[in-house]
Amino acid sequence: MATVILANRKYAVLTGELAAVGAEPGPRASNMIDIGNPDMNFVKLAETMGVEAARAVTLSRLESC
Repeated sequence: MATVILANRKYAVLTGELAAVGAEPGPRASNMIDIGNPDMNFVKLAETMGVEAARAVTLSRLESC
């Protein structure tokens, strides 16, 4: 069994909703919906739990995992 994590690091739905109502979030609000700061390393997180993990940034790398 494999688990694939797609980590886009943004609450894109919230960004879209803000744009839909004409809101322009400032730096503080933008930071609140940015879930990439700090950047989570899911491979290391898995390894600390004894789970084999790999990072794939291309489809060919995903195929080889």
